[in-house]
Amino acid sequence: MKNKKLRTLTAFLLAAAMVLSLAACGGSSDGDGSASSAASSEGGDSSAAGEASSEPEAEAEPEDTEGTENTEETSETITVDGVEYYLLYSYNCENDTSLLDEEFSQYFENGDNTAGLYAITNAGNVYVNGVRIPYTTESGEVSAESMVVNDEECIWQVDGGWAWKTHLTRQWDDEYNMPYLEGEEDYVAGQPLTLEDAAFKYTQYLTIYGGQTLEFYAEVGSEYVSLLKTTMLTSALVGSMETADGVTTFYSPTGEEIIEINEENVDSAIEAGDMMIYWNDGELGWVCQRAVSYVGVLIENTDPDNEEAMKEPYFQVSETGEIMTTGDSEIGKNFDEQYRHTQFIRGHRRTDQYNYDGELIMWCTNESPDTVIGFTRADSAYGALEHAVAYAEEVTAEIVVSEDGTDVATDTYWVTQDIWDEFIEGLEAAKALLEDETATSNDYDAMILELGNVLGGTEDLVVESVMKANPLGVVGTMALGTMES
Repeated sequence: MKNKKLRTLTAFLLAAAMVLSLAACGGSSDGDGSASSAASSEGGDSSAAGEASSEPEAEAEPEDTEGTENTEETSETITVDGVEYYLLYSYNCENDTSLLDEEFSQYFENGDNTAGLYAITNAGNVYVNGVRIPYTTESGEVSAESMVVNDEECIWQVDGGWAWKTHLTRQWDDEYNMPYLEGEEDYVAGQPLTLEDAAFKYTQYLTIYGGQTLEFYAEVGSEYVSLLKTTMLTSALVGSMETADGVTTFYSPTGEEIIEINEENVDSAIEAGDMMIYWNDGELGWVCQRAVSYVGVLIENTDPDNEEAMKEPYFQVSETGEIMTTGDSEIGKNFDEQYRHTQFIRGHRRTDQYNYDGELIMWCTNESPDTVIGFTRADSAYGALEHAVAYAEEVTAEIVVSEDGTDVATDTYWVTQDIWDEFIEGLEAAKALLEDETATSNDYDAMILELGNVLGGTEDLVVESVMKANPLGVVGTMALGTMES
């Protein structure tokens, strides 16, 4: 099966790239994005997906996917700066975690995460994509003026100290602003850090990138972590690609250049319409792999005890009938929002796609379902947009326009003129796209989200954080009239 082979290839090359990076530190196709080849390679009986209920049956407890522990006897060793280490623990990163969390205490001497982590960062024993973290050497000199990973600064000097960044909500910018860092009052906005503290804070949050792996290494003869390494990934949706003079250039579905990668570092399985993951290895340069793909359908999550169930549907694999969760990966996503986890699901939900039986492709960084990069509908996109248009017309058929609802009967819903105009504009654009013979599946995917935004949804009123971010549209703002009889 193609998918199984690709997962094996991806895992092998990621591991190989990491080993090469540490070793260095220590001693033309074109298409419309339909990804039909990915779907056909998966095979699968769509009837299994079509018969799925909204409440998946309980399954056996899954194996622990948080990480893999090793012992000195069972792990291969590496040598860095003349010191021999063995792989103690591989952690599958999860959003909203930190190396100071209690679950990691067992890997630090005396269970002291803070002291242990400072010892690691002060020694410069953190490697990201083969790049060593800046630290102060025994002679008192700074080992590097900055740390650059995947062409982005992660730790760098500013006036008065150092800045760091591990996530969009955990960073210092050039004005020393930290937009959000709950519970970290000691690191207030406007206060640059020492190198020791910047390196510590940067490393502390390397765990938050769901979809990546953080490896804990211990010196041979010790049971505690003394070196950390990881590979920062980013992802893209391939619209087209061309190879010339040993270099492959990848383009987005709208024609913008994504990146150029030496041909020998390109996964030959990547095709137009696929999502890929890529990273700068430090030794090999840029490397890319086809993302892991699953073909199936999304199943609505109706758990009444989960406030954000609407954002966390299940996914049923067509070929096997397996039901998976759909946790969002936090790696970089170099593609438009209509394919991203949260936005795709919003458009899917608002346009009634749970009641449309077309298959879609779920793309992940690895075999774990909680590493979702995004989704594409491929060959089902046209039918999905048709369904969205029909549904939008049906649910808005009896809504009227009013300034304040006082002229509308109490059994009739109304919206303001501006909300209605935005909806009609979006609806007409969707209808026109269905008639456009040059349109692609990517265009249809984008339009489904756009139509979902102007149609709106009352479900977003449930979660305040979602309500603030998402347009409420017609359905989210409509109200019953108040005309007196």
